[in-house]
Amino acid sequence: MSGPTPEGPRQQATWPISSEYISAAFGAPSGLTDAERLLLSHLAVATVAGQLGARYEDAAAALKELADRGDVRITGDANDVYLTASGHSIVHAERRWLRAHAAPRELN
Repeated sequence: MSGPTPEGPRQQATWPISSEYISAAFGAPSGLTDAERLLLSHLAVATVAGQLGARYEDAAAALKELADRGDVRITGDANDVYLTASGHSIVHAERRWLRAHAAPRELN
């Protein structure tokens, strides 16, 4: 979740996306890796920032506040994963896409 932005270095969002939400997923528990949860949280922050015209850091803080209240959930099935905040879907990702983009890449 970090990387350069036009405004300078991006801070990594540190709001909690806990595995306890995964165990409550519909169907078989989704069993996301830490890297997949991190990518999903980055996508949520970027989505909220873009929709509200807010800074990345402000969107991360708002989502952290919701997460601290237990209002952020990750659910999924064998094919799809969803991150919702206060009952609203923020991110939907196909599991294959999420796994492929969250996997560490080897450098040659």
